[in-house]
Amino acid sequence: MTTRPCRRILLSLLTVGLAFAPCVVAEVSAGSLGGPDRGVVLMSGGSSIDPSPWPGWRSLRLDLDPRQILNPDAVAPDDGQPDFAVDPLSGDLVVVWSSFLGSSHEIVLSRWNGHFWTEWEQLTSNAQADRDPAVFFSPDGTMHLSWWRTLGDGTPAEIWYLQRLPGTTGPGELEERVTRLDEDGRLPDIAWQMDTPIDAYQRSLGGIHAVHLSRRISGIWETRQLGESTYFDASADGTTDLEIRLHSERGRLWITWQDAEARMAYRIHDPDDTGEDRWGPIEYYDYDPRETEEREIVREFARKQIKRMILPRR
Repeated sequence: MTTRPCRRILLSLLTVGLAFAPCVVAEVSAGSLGGPDRGVVLMSGGSSIDPSPWPGWRSLRLDLDPRQILNPDAVAPDDGQPDFAVDPLSGDLVVVWSSFLGSSHEIVLSRWNGHFWTEWEQLTSNAQADRDPAVFFSPDGTMHLSWWRTLGDGTPAEIWYLQRLPGTTGPGELEERVTRLDEDGRLPDIAWQMDTPIDAYQRSLGGIHAVHLSRRISGIWETRQLGESTYFDASADGTTDLEIRLHSERGRLWITWQDAEARMAYRIHDPDDTGEDRWGPIEYYDYDPRETEEREIVREFARKQIKRMILPRR
């Protein structure tokens, strides 16, 4: 599975001394290692250009039951990077990603059942390319999923959403389009706040990247712009990814995005006493990009620092 390792890092790395290349070929798995704690193992196999294994790769792989390897052959069909969430009712780890299923990329799901990964469930089925899903569970166990869809013919990319009720399988309820017909949207993230799903995504036009947030109210998606950036990632293959992340924890909600190579922007959800949907001003966090050669790890540390400023220590 080709992935950048710090795409929403909810991972417990159970190996020591794991080193990542800027873009890696990796496999995602989980196991108890003889104890009751569950975790996710992201095992690197080298760059997507030269997928030679790092030391210990083969031995780690041989020590695992094959059913503990999630999607080991994903590099050839160009499957997408995974996103993770924990089902609050079962405690199971749920992983979604974009998989090439013969004619197009579709969103699939697998669940860690405590021993191995379950058989994949296909959540979308169409002739378009469905990419970069984000998954989130609300407290009642409902799964919320968002992704972007493209025809590849120059028409605007679209943001889509579906939910699946607790205890159900299959695609879930009917898909809903989040973006307007004339609006381009891609690279979404999703969260749950004020009893409704919230979708954040970027819209890029002429070198300007807008950060949009859409809230589902009475079945209608209401969209607003939270910020914009002219950040240009020279190493990106295609559109610059602002790495928009929604963070929902301890009753607080905030959003982060990349504003420059060494600066992260963020806004904090600050509803008034009447519950009006209000956001604080844009704030910035500057960091030293030279702290490590792996910039995505530095960015994840920056998100952690922002979190520490927003949430009081327990």
